[in-house]
Amino acid sequence: MSIDPIHDEVEATRLSFRDGMSWLAAAVHIVTTDGPGGLAGFTASAVSSVTDRPPTLLVCLSHQPHDGARSFFVKGHA
Repeated sequence: MSIDPIHDEVEATRLSFRDGMSWLAAAVHIVTTDGPGGLAGFTASAVSSVTDRPPTLLVCLSHQPHDGARSFFVKGHA
């Protein structure tokens, strides 16, 4: 641990992101968030890690689901 708590938090986030990305192996991914705009989520077939500084994902989302795939968005409630 360093003396700088902000650096420690950033490093912990970076390592947590890397660990999570190491488990990403599915063909279809469920991407969710609980950000300032409320709850939201969707399914994605193309997801990859761009960088861990800052933690960044590249997610490809089709506006029109194909082959029975479904996208979902929820705002303000589960």
